[in-house]
Amino acid sequence: VQMQVRYIGGREMGRLFTGYAFTDGSLRRAGHRADARGGWSAVICDSKGELLFGTYVPNPHPYPTSFNGELLAVIQLLQHATPPLIIYIDNQTVIDGWRSGKAWCTSGERATADLWRDFWRLLEGLGPGVHLEKCKGHATEQDVDEGKATARTKKGNNHADVFACRGTDIAEDISDNSL
Repeated sequence: VQMQVRYIGGREMGRLFTGYAFTDGSLRRAGHRADARGGWSAVICDSKGELLFGTYVPNPHPYPTSFNGELLAVIQLLQHATPPLIIYIDNQTVIDGWRSGKAWCTSGERATADLWRDFWRLLEGLGPGVHLEKCKGHATEQDVDEGKATARTKKGNNHADVFACRGTDIAEDISDNSL
């Protein structure tokens, strides 16, 4: 799958990801591993979780997974980011990797060490002021009422999820359907 970048909220030169960011990966599988299609998105929202702008793309990996889609979303966001930046992610494995540090993530024992190397290179290049934070995926109003999510993280994560699924839709549309 080739990269077919789509922009949300228009594309403007010099627009940087800063403030409140939300990323997500998406995956659909119809049987075999080779049938998997995925996408990812990265969006910027205001303090209330309202969508400002972002991007979404099909996952270009020959064998997309939910995890490499999640990590690709963060990597692509970091390529166009500037601090201060809080990146909300609903994938605990990305959060755990970040907390475990560069040496753990980039170890040859990790199946995604190549992606983690890109992640750490970009993160270190940005310097201080970038923070990753876990948010609840697919949060409901009840989750907000119970303090498991905030209105901002519920809305922001929902935006990221919707557009990650659109990236997956593109991957399905352009795939070789003879598989």
